[in-house]
Amino acid sequence: WSSDVCSSDLFINRITIYSGLTPLIKLRGNSDTALGIASIGMGIQAIVSMFRLVDLTKFDIQFYSLIVSIGFLCNCIGKLMMVLRVKDNFKFISSDSPSHAVKIYTNEEIAKKMMSGTVYDRPIITYHHKTKFLSNFLKISYAPDPSEDLAGKIAPITAICSLVVAVMYGILRSSFVGAVDTLAVMTAVSIPVCTLLAVNLPMRLLCKKLNSKGAMIAGYPSVKQFCDSNAVMIDSTDLFPEGTVKLDGIKSFANHRTDESVLAAAAILREAGSPMATAFNRGILNKEQNAALPEVESVLYEDGMGLVGRVKGQRVLVGNRTLLHKYNINTPSEDYEEKYLIEGRRITYLAQQGELVAMFVTTYTPDAEIINALKKGEQSGLSYLIRTTDCNITAERVCEDFSLYFRSVKILPTGLGNVCKEAQSQTEEKSRAYLGTRGKISSMVRGVAGCMNIKGNISLAIVIQLIALILGLLLVATLCLYAGNEVVGTIQILVYSLFWAFATLISPLIQRT
Repeated sequence: WSSDVCSSDLFINRITIYSGLTPLIKLRGNSDTALGIASIGMGIQAIVSMFRLVDLTKFDIQFYSLIVSIGFLCNCIGKLMMVLRVKDNFKFISSDSPSHAVKIYTNEEIAKKMMSGTVYDRPIITYHHKTKFLSNFLKISYAPDPSEDLAGKIAPITAICSLVVAVMYGILRSSFVGAVDTLAVMTAVSIPVCTLLAVNLPMRLLCKKLNSKGAMIAGYPSVKQFCDSNAVMIDSTDLFPEGTVKLDGIKSFANHRTDESVLAAAAILREAGSPMATAFNRGILNKEQNAALPEVESVLYEDGMGLVGRVKGQRVLVGNRTLLHKYNINTPSEDYEEKYLIEGRRITYLAQQGELVAMFVTTYTPDAEIINALKKGEQSGLSYLIRTTDCNITAERVCEDFSLYFRSVKILPTGLGNVCKEAQSQTEEKSRAYLGTRGKISSMVRGVAGCMNIKGNISLAIVIQLIALILGLLLVATLCLYAGNEVVGTIQILVYSLFWAFATLISPLIQRT
């Protein structure tokens, strides 16, 4: 029966065995090498066992084909998880929806200025921009991961150790048959049962979840690319997309030019890329008015105060009371404002040609998906660098709206904000497919945070596999040389292998992103 199992395993998995044994010619290995070596050990034992049937009433040979079969099964499942991941990701990048590529900002000098005042010594800032094609997809998807690299490096070593222990057993006990059995058990315990599965199962689960959220991680090089990120550049229009800013009302202070001034304000807000612009589109402007907005000659955002623009040769101010006071324009008292500042509403003033024209009352309602994504990113160690042209979007307000810690948020000054805008507004013909999104900030943050979290989990799985291999080799070698290979039964090796396989699999799944 054991010979039949052995021959069946060898035939069915012949491609895996060949793939694993081929690199041994150059003393190298891969994720299949340990299985290939164990198969040879199992085959030799099965052949030798056919000449040991001296007493048909007593058959106490320990065969380890079951452990090898389980190794083949887990190996195949791991490869299946990889193929399914690649298939789902390919559907993502080949769809007609617009793609954004996530990048690391490479200008270290400017990055340090952006991160000044934070706890990070070396800034690694991520951002995304549009791309027409995500390239190198298959190369990144099938690139080896550390678990496979470890298996490849350690397999030749375990093979040599197994052979040495088998030879020592044969010499010490003067038993060729015992040496063969020792070789079989040593090669069986040298199989890292979950080499591929321990990485590809959590990667598959992460990618499947990210695909549903509008993001795509191609493979382990993606994890390596973004695992050390500590900040994300965000535009306020991504933070408050269309539909999240509502214009609750307009309080007029001047009896003339109010309509024209509101159109000028809407034009300035649109030109500056302020989240408030969408509130005007949805609130008070019809299609004809949107199409006929006046031309903006110039616009400047003054940090923390608001926008100063010029329309038809006239200066237009859209901002808070501090901005108007800077230009010697009187505003209502703070007590007057308090009547409108209910339920989180915010106030923006409009002035033209040195005269207060109107007061806009707005409500900012953060999207629940963005809130959850930013909180998960913060838990992973990400900070947020926000570019804004809206005086109502401050670090304090962002922390309050999105339930973030105040040290996790920084509003970029105008100069650095323009750098952020320039980086995000570019469109590339081709970008490497490390991490792709549909353009939502929540997708990018989830993708980057996923890379950060899974890196530690994969590293833990690799350490567990290494411990299992070293400990297993030492225990089995010691027992075989001092007590005889009879004490190392199939059940014991099976329980040992399954225990460490379970530990290796469960560790990367402790944290989910």
